[in-house]
Amino acid sequence: MIRLGTNVEFAFVASAGALGWAGHDEGHGIARLWKMLFRITGKLDTRAFAFFTKTLTLSPRRGNLRLFAPWRAVRYLGNGSFVNSVGLTNPGVEAWCHQYGPLVADRFRHGQKTFVSVAANTVGEIGKIVRLLVHNCGRYLHGIEIDLSCANWGSGLLIGDDLAAFSGQLLREAIRHTWHPIGLKFGATQDCFSALRACDGVASWFHLVNAVPWMDIYPNKQSPLSGYGYGGAVSGPAIRELSMKILKDAVARPFSDRERKKTPIISGGGVSTKEDVIERFAAGADAVAFGSLFLSKPWKPNEIVQHFRSVS
Repeated sequence: MIRLGTNVEFAFVASAGALGWAGHDEGHGIARLWKMLFRITGKLDTRAFAFFTKTLTLSPRRGNLRLFAPWRAVRYLGNGSFVNSVGLTNPGVEAWCHQYGPLVADRFRHGQKTFVSVAANTVGEIGKIVRLLVHNCGRYLHGIEIDLSCANWGSGLLIGDDLAAFSGQLLREAIRHTWHPIGLKFGATQDCFSALRACDGVASWFHLVNAVPWMDIYPNKQSPLSGYGYGGAVSGPAIRELSMKILKDAVARPFSDRERKKTPIISGGGVSTKEDVIERFAAGADAVAFGSLFLSKPWKPNEIVQHFRSVS
């Protein structure tokens, strides 16, 4: 369980991108229609999770997702796994506040915990992003996550000590501008353990991981998105083994020199059954994230959460 202050706690997460920009796949075309039935019948209820928005950038970003041809950016691989190269398609933070802020406010009143996922390539950008969020939607948000993992974004290419230095700079700048808890999200191939140690006791949580570059899962196989010039990132059960290894390594990391305190961890990547959840908690995760499962089986995450609530 992750506890943020006195009134916010969660053990389960709807990962960034899994349910759109406000909580029910607004603007995601076919995916939205697929999930609508389950939302209407109550089998998909975001109040059971800490909901993380699809990642936002300061300015609008066209990315690769086209509603008239979604197969150009997302493909189903079978067995619940996907490859995508959405490319941070998003309306920009200010437009999101105006377009989706009212929905977030309404869902806040009905019990949804909303965390905004954001990406920035400079300290100045993160300051502007956080100020816009706080000014327009601050009272309806439960936290902000800085996404350093996306390979379509400059910070997603950083590793090791460079990643540690940059993530620390972004984190401290974000904290300057808000009372909200701030978390950091890292990718599978970033060698993020220096960053975890550097930001222990400062970040409110670390999020590891929800997608892995195609070549790291299928080094000898061509991506189905290669015809459009993308490799893409794999999510779902295909990355389960790697994401578990990253969790175990993160839990085993030494304490930082500065703080005798370890920041809690959200573990995602291939979680699709209650047995997967049990395994993540047993390995030391403080919260468990669902991602692609919301697309392949939208009813399943709520079903799994309900199982754990019934036996607790």
